[in-house]
Amino acid sequence: MDLSRVAAKALHNLQKVPDSGKYWTEVHVERLDALTRELGDDLDGIMEVATEDELVEITQLRDLLNALVNDMPEITKDCPIGTCGRKFKLQADLDKHMERRHG
Repeated sequence: MDLSRVAAKALHNLQKVPDSGKYWTEVHVERLDALTRELGDDLDGIMEVATEDELVEITQLRDLLNALVNDMPEITKDCPIGTCGRKFKLQADLDKHMERRHG
C-alpha cells in the first residue's frame, strides 16, 4: 500500500512540472489510464470488505488516485490547419471535422 501511495504521489507531482505535456505521450497516458482504472476497481472492491482501520488507509490512497486521474493530461488530436485551432479526443472526430470543414 505504501509503495502504491508513493508511486501515485510521484506521478501526480510529475504532472505539475512545467511543460509536462511534452513528456506525456499518448501511449503513456493510455497506460496510466488503464493502470489507474484497474487500481481504482481493485480498491473499490477491497473497500467493500475492509475493516475500519484498513478503510482509512485505502480511502487515502483512493483519494490520491482520484487526484491523479483528474489531473492526467488529455491527449488531443489537433486540426492540422494552422488557423483552425480545433482539438478532438478521437481521431475519427478529427477525420469528420477535416471532411466537413476543410474538404
